[in-house]
Amino acid sequence: MTDTTSASGEHAPVEAPHPMRSAYDRELAEVKDHVLRMGSLVESQVRGAISALVAHDAEAASTVITNDTTINDVQRQTTELITLVIATQSPVARDLRYLLTLDHVSYELERMGDHAKSVAKQARKLAPTVPLKDYVNLPKLGTLVADQVRGIIRALVDIDETQARAVAAVYPIQHLQQGQVGEFVADRVIDQPLAVLLQAEALRHGAAQRGALFHLGAEVEFDAAHH
Repeated sequence: MTDTTSASGEHAPVEAPHPMRSAYDRELAEVKDHVLRMGSLVESQVRGAISALVAHDAEAASTVITNDTTINDVQRQTTELITLVIATQSPVARDLRYLLTLDHVSYELERMGDHAKSVAKQARKLAPTVPLKDYVNLPKLGTLVADQVRGIIRALVDIDETQARAVAAVYPIQHLQQGQVGEFVADRVIDQPLAVLLQAEALRHGAAQRGALFHLGAEVEFDAAHH
């Protein structure tokens, strides 16, 4: 506890930060750094895979495939760190839910890396062939996914509801199978922070886009093989 001097010259006690909370905040910051790094790696992988596909660049595609192991390593480190924080700091309520959300996000990011790797594999197969026409939708879709990864991970780490809504609004949420984000929030707003719910919903939407990206890559390969 420390003292501060009031206008009357009297000293008023000020509570010093709780040592356990300070340790938790430091470890949480480290977890966030890992998640941010994963997001940056995944964004780069998505852009690299699409670029390799459009350019018919087998070498660039191979680089994307090789770099997937880095994402796997960081995801494993993130999960281990979160487990350690939970074991040593015993977070409860919102703190615990937030850590578990970060853990789930790291898993989703690892899956996104796998999808980017799959697209890169298709790009490497297609590299020797002559493109039948210019790619239009795939580059746009890849850019949208990469932009959403960057935006939503930043919003998640900062717990920024406004940014989460902005990212989710890029593509109509009502296209989700589960309905509009408002319905999703209404069922669970009592149990979890609104920002985390919005971020989770945006990530779920991102997962749908990632699936579309992968299937579009497979369709391109099929068309090239049958024309």
